[in-house]
Amino acid sequence: MNFNVLPETLRQFTEETVVKYFIDNYGYKKFKAEEQVSTAINFRPTLKAECHEGSLICIEVMERFRFNETHSSFILDCRTEILPVKFYIVLLKSESSDPEFRANLLKAQKYSVGVYEIDTDGTCAQLNSPLSQSLAGLRTINPSDFPPKYRAPYQGAVETFKNGNPAKACQAIYEEIEKLTRQIALKSQSKNFFRTGSPAALKFEKDPWFKVTEYLISNLNFTNANVKPLSKQILNSIAGITSDRNETGHKPDTLSKLKTRDSKLKTRFESASDILLSLTTACKNLKP
Repeated sequence: MNFNVLPETLRQFTEETVVKYFIDNYGYKKFKAEEQVSTAINFRPTLKAECHEGSLICIEVMERFRFNETHSSFILDCRTEILPVKFYIVLLKSESSDPEFRANLLKAQKYSVGVYEIDTDGTCAQLNSPLSQSLAGLRTINPSDFPPKYRAPYQGAVETFKNGNPAKACQAIYEEIEKLTRQIALKSQSKNFFRTGSPAALKFEKDPWFKVTEYLISNLNFTNANVKPLSKQILNSIAGITSDRNETGHKPDTLSKLKTRDSKLKTRFESASDILLSLTTACKNLKP
């Protein structure tokens, strides 16, 4: 590899140890030295590579940890371009203390940057995992706003998203909404909360989620005090996300498709979280 900016003392370590670590542990490929990230972003990391899922990999190799304005500007450019870049800062492990280390680590974590310390023998300590910049900046809900039994599932979904698996995180929220929708239908059936003359009930445990939601919209007696404050508007919002759930599970196979999916996933996660919160609040009198 031809390095022009990287200090001479780090070149052998980068080419032999850092590249080998990321190939062996992540399967990254097509490593290039100090190449511009894209035509729209004039930043040249120490290493640029590709991920099997379509993300671009940028790795800055440093002897002394410094998260600077160039790094933060690069990340903001990636977010503006909705570019699926996973950015790592790799440090040559050292026994010497750095009084600015903690402050720089906090900055990197704020920007969803991975921070790894790697020894010359390839031993790695992961101080922070990266999140694709096209997914960063997630708006979250205070867990205490949810009823107690939904706090852990919601927190788990947020952590899954931030740890780099947004599709699985969205699915987790959708599953909670679906489960609660079916419980509402079953409770309404057992308590005779459907309108007089409603058609025969579905098999609420097994029939498609969309059909269960549509049945509730058409047949639930929303004027019943035990049903309030659940409304058609909330159930309509649930009907609208059932197709999103199916699309979320499809794995992109190109960079272009990944950019398109990532531009939607953050919005979908935030929207689904809002719906889950609204639904848990709206069905409090039903006690499903």
